[in-house]
Amino acid sequence: MVSSATASPVRVAMWYPMAWDERPAASLLEAVGGSLREWAGRATLIPGGYPRDLVPLRHAELFACHSYPEGDPERLTVIARLLTLWTMDDDVSERWGVGEAHAQAVLGVLRGTSLPGADPYLREWASVGAALRDADMSEDWLQLFFGHLETWYASARHPERGRREALEQYWRRRLDGTGAVPWLDLLEYVHRRELTPEQRNTEPVRNAYVFAAEDYVLAFNDPTSVERDARQQVPNLCTLVADERSITPAEAAAELARQHLLRVRRRQAEVKTARRTHPDLTWWLDRACVHHLGMARAHVPDRSRYGELQTVSGSSFHIRVITS
Repeated sequence: MVSSATASPVRVAMWYPMAWDERPAASLLEAVGGSLREWAGRATLIPGGYPRDLVPLRHAELFACHSYPEGDPERLTVIARLLTLWTMDDDVSERWGVGEAHAQAVLGVLRGTSLPGADPYLREWASVGAALRDADMSEDWLQLFFGHLETWYASARHPERGRREALEQYWRRRLDGTGAVPWLDLLEYVHRRELTPEQRNTEPVRNAYVFAAEDYVLAFNDPTSVERDARQQVPNLCTLVADERSITPAEAAAELARQHLLRVRRRQAEVKTARRTHPDLTWWLDRACVHHLGMARAHVPDRSRYGELQTVSGSSFHIRVITS
């Protein structure tokens, strides 16, 4: 959806259904944000051997609370800490790639199969892992979540900076290693309610994971970071679409918004059908829809690395998340 107004910047709207719109209470954001700031003030958030110009994610509570607005402060703080550390490794991946030794060290302390030793950064990962393992989640769920994180780390081994690839290659690579998959896994942790293996293998749940991965790249991560990515010479869906179709990045963002609208409409229909055919999944499907919109809402105000106003190659666009 794009405004017909001729004024610059182009206005691009990412639309979601009003039924998916559930926002966290201000008191929840304040509680999680306060706990997170206290932790960040004493924690080591940059892995050893990397430049001090790496900047940890600010306001991870936005992503945790908007994605899981019914969560309790304790579990959402664990998630916000996890995201702060994970985003740092994502930044390392963009510039240098995440080494296999580092990835295995992180996964080991998360799983509790190895110790962090004297490494202060790994100690923070170990504390997150301990919180997850002590949370009365089943071993099956823990292995599922850690396995999805391992898939992400495998996709992060090679640097993004300076990478040259075609649009379709980029799209498939991003979907195969997106962080949206483990992020959606955490829905069960937040609600203290697990899907059975049979439920996870149903078409409605599989489709929700596909939608989460596609929407993450298409609707908010790439459109809200295109300026930053261009500056750092990192590939981005907007610029790849613009280059392939010989259009401006703003026109590409508008095209992504149209594709997003079609996907959301299809997801609406899938969820409506699934409520009838799989009533036992209603709670999870409804929370997943809130989760999708919450992630989009969190990206837009986080101006430290994303933002609603993007300017690249002389083309500007303003992204809004709207509901109706």
